[in-house]
Amino acid sequence: MLPNLTWLLLVCWLGPALCAAGLALAVLVSALSRTVQGAQQIAGIAVLPLIFMIAGQFSGLLFLGPWLLLGVGACLWALCAALALLGARALRRDRIGPRLR
Repeated sequence: MLPNLTWLLLVCWLGPALCAAGLALAVLVSALSRTVQGAQQIAGIAVLPLIFMIAGQFSGLLFLGPWLLLGVGACLWALCAALALLGARALRRDRIGPRLR
């Protein structure tokens, strides 16, 4: 049985968008946090929206249609671009080494 369009959009469009946004968020959080553990804990929250969407889809509480997935994915890709720009501006490599000691 081949996957349907909704599954393909979740795996090929929304999943990578959430991963990229999570990575950009992790860079931004690590640039602004004082400890490695604090940055890890805050950045780990980024996966919760995808988990809630998948759980809602499996339980039948949420219907993820192709158009909704395209829109949510486009918003996530835009958020990813904005977070990447903010993270690149906030990250100062000369301050990272002394904070880790």
